[in-house]
Amino acid sequence: MSLPAAVSNLSAFVGQNVPINDTIYQANGSSPQNITGWSLKFTVYVYQDPGTVFFSLNTGAGNGLTITDGLNGVVQVSGAAFAGNTAAMKTDCYGFSFERTDAYAVPTIGLLTLLAAPNP
Repeated sequence: MSLPAAVSNLSAFVGQNVPINDTIYQANGSSPQNITGWSLKFTVYVYQDPGTVFFSLNTGAGNGLTITDGLNGVVQVSGAAFAGNTAAMKTDCYGFSFERTDAYAVPTIGLLTLLAAPNP
């Protein structure tokens, strides 16, 4: 089944240790999709060029992407994985996606804005 992609916008500081949460919805756009047992990938890429990838994380032990509430469609990028992968990136706007890899579908796409960290 192909789900329509939900659009989401995120912002964070470069290298910030903050978890990124997303909820995958059913085709109606309002009911959470049961994603229990799905294989997912989170990808950050050049805005409007998904072929130029900065980094990707997959579900699986220690890979930085975890289904935290499968029945309610919630998936999380770990704060440490996000911080480590964005630490060397420039402040800019990037595209991102969450996609199902075991039965191809892209349930979420969006814009990730990386901001300069504030001076302490």
